[in-house]
Amino acid sequence: MVKPLILFYNLQNLLHHQYLNIYSNYFFVVPTLLSLFLLSGCLKKEIYTKIYDKSEIGLNLKSVSLSGDNFFLLDKVEKSLKKRGLSIKEDSLYKIKLISHYVVSCSNPIVKSTGSDFDGFIRLSLLKNSTEIYRCQQDFKVKVTQDMVDRLVGLIFSDMKIK
Repeated sequence: MVKPLILFYNLQNLLHHQYLNIYSNYFFVVPTLLSLFLLSGCLKKEIYTKIYDKSEIGLNLKSVSLSGDNFFLLDKVEKSLKKRGLSIKEDSLYKIKLISHYVVSCSNPIVKSTGSDFDGFIRLSLLKNSTEIYRCQQDFKVKVTQDMVDRLVGLIFSDMKIK
């Protein structure tokens, strides 16, 4: 019981020291800490991943087929895959499925009234014979960029250790 009191006393003395007086630097310290707190969630967007079939890790992938609900984003995915040396073939055993969702297209009044910190998400799934073996998803604000798509495709390659 004595140690917490000693620590509190030392902390109190430290805060009242002339160089660390919080009260005299209030207009600098509070906005700085508040800005760091608010921006900390905006610096790195969370990417959600899941491996459904671990036996597929390390596969030797040469080609994939593509499917999706957004032709604009499918073009970005195709560019990213071609950068990594994959060819796009309709009769491939593996398929990358793109699903995009925009909150503005949501008709639920509760979702619209509460607002949100993202405008939608993009999801890439790797399928083998129509069975999902891997999925990665990222929320986005405003628009999906080529860098975002490259990052998701890169995760497919790194998490699944594609050769």
